[in-house]
Amino acid sequence: MRIGFVGLGLMGSPMAMHLVRAGLDVAVYNRTALRAEPHREAGAVVCKSLGELGGLCDKIFICVSDTPDVESVIFDPGGLADSLAEGALIVDHSTISPSASRGFAHRLAGLGVGFVDAPVSGGTKGAHEGKLTVMMGGSERDVASARPIVSIYAAKVSHIGPVGSGQLMKCCNQLVAGLHVLALAEGFRFAGRLGLDQATAHEVIGSGAAGSFIWKHWGAQLLEGNLNPGFKISLHRKDLHLVLEECQKSGLDLPGLKLLIELYDRAVEEGLGELGDQALGRVFKDQQLRL
Repeated sequence: MRIGFVGLGLMGSPMAMHLVRAGLDVAVYNRTALRAEPHREAGAVVCKSLGELGGLCDKIFICVSDTPDVESVIFDPGGLADSLAEGALIVDHSTISPSASRGFAHRLAGLGVGFVDAPVSGGTKGAHEGKLTVMMGGSERDVASARPIVSIYAAKVSHIGPVGSGQLMKCCNQLVAGLHVLALAEGFRFAGRLGLDQATAHEVIGSGAAGSFIWKHWGAQLLEGNLNPGFKISLHRKDLHLVLEECQKSGLDLPGLKLLIELYDRAVEEGLGELGDQALGRVFKDQQLRL
């Protein structure tokens, strides 16, 4: 059995490398071929096209940026759907529209190909350490088939429900994460404006009930002046708009979500989209603070 991996970005690259280093027979594809060189050196087969990869692999894992990217990888001419054999399985680690995931699964079922939506949480740190949380939507059979492979780079793998359920859970995750990012930005802003030492605030609050992964890790990066992305503002903005779409479909009103979207939209408009989430506070105007 050969495993395929498509998308070697900030998240996909370390995830695929875990599979190679675990001794699996792995083939990879990335639009920018240079990103695949470390995987080639580690022992992976580097494919020149999606069609080549689809013809070689029984299970293919995808980690790209957005819904149109997943659709393109699978269904564009020369995409995976043109070359996968009946009985193959696609596992999508991207964060995309839940309804689109259900549509992709339906189209692939007509070809005899399984589909699992399996978005991840844990950021680049979790990807490099092999400690991601994976939320899987799909049939019992398909999830059971994917689980042993996914577990190589994940600390927790949960079967949420049918196709689309993984993406819905990721929407919930991104909403909560965004609120934690806002708490980090406003906590640092409050401490700085009121004359508190921000490093002390980071240590004290992080040791109590208000502490979180985001406060601890991204707060430490703020103190260092490190705004490099563990997760990009532009991608979190995209995810929050997916959450909004689901809320609009269900008639759910979430005031915190509306505020987050306003702030993330503004951050992207102000050119902060390629920075890490910890830079969200820069949308506030008192730039003398460490935000």
